[in-house]
Amino acid sequence: MPPRIRARFEAPDEPLEALIDHADRAFIRAGMAGRNRADPEQAPAP
Repeated sequence: MPPRIRARFEAPDEPLEALIDHADRAFIRAGMAGRNRADPEQAPAP
């Protein structure tokens, strides 16, 4: 794991729940973007 990412996850001042919540939002965003690219009908209007 790159040091930048390792430092983020080893930060002692941030609770684990906040890190999990952050990861969940990132995965949801990535999943929505993936669906929009895969299915042109779901893509946002230009």
